[in-house]
Amino acid sequence: MTKTKDIDINQIKHLYYHEKKSASQIAEILGCSTQVIYARMKKHGIQRRSYSEAHKLRHTQRDPNMNDPEIVRLYFEEHLTIAKVAKRLDLSYYMVRKRLVDMGYERRKGGRRQDSLTSRATQFTDTDLAEMKRLYCEEGESAPEIAHRYDCTDAAVRKHLRRQGVRIRTVKEAQALRRKREKKQTEVPKERNGSPRTYTPPKRVGKVFDPYPVLSSEQVTPERILQLYNKDELMINDIAEICSLSPVEVYNILQERRGI
Repeated sequence: MTKTKDIDINQIKHLYYHEKKSASQIAEILGCSTQVIYARMKKHGIQRRSYSEAHKLRHTQRDPNMNDPEIVRLYFEEHLTIAKVAKRLDLSYYMVRKRLVDMGYERRKGGRRQDSLTSRATQFTDTDLAEMKRLYCEEGESAPEIAHRYDCTDAAVRKHLRRQGVRIRTVKEAQALRRKREKKQTEVPKERNGSPRTYTPPKRVGKVFDPYPVLSSEQVTPERILQLYNKDELMINDIAEICSLSPVEVYNILQERRGI
């Protein structure tokens, strides 16, 4: 380790001010402890960055592309606002908005969309509400997934579930259930009485689906997944069931092929 007296204060200034290195990064470069760097800076009157300045600098140095898939998923799949996406990923509002624009996505019409979704939530029939309850309690779908089926907000789904006496899952319970579903979806489909296993997507507003045969691994191709998503208008979870993949795998394939 470098001795304290051998550390050049001018080098510390250069690394800290010009190269925007943190004290811990400088300590690693110079082969000493962070406390030594702070002590030398204090002795020579080098003003340290404030917490907000350090936080802002840390995010500007981050690779802007590393969160692109998650930004797209949260914004378009879970219908979170840009502000909520930024908070979830610990990014700035402007960074999230810039990444969406750079990737060629158009922003949602925030106010009008939310108004239309909220008004849609008041038009549910008793059958719709019963199906919501079944999807949530029996199928284990999340509120955002159900909201996507019924073209409403996940908050509206939770509200109607509570009115039916359904207890909303905690974050920990939801994560455990999602892992269980993903594990189940990756299992090889079994045949019963020599007949191929089928999967019937749940009914959506104005659309009823016929049973789909569960595909073997040889039959699962990106083109088939795109067809199920674009032509058949199936949801990612439905495609995952048919293809025996996890929703994340389906999402990644669709994104690679620009299906979403």
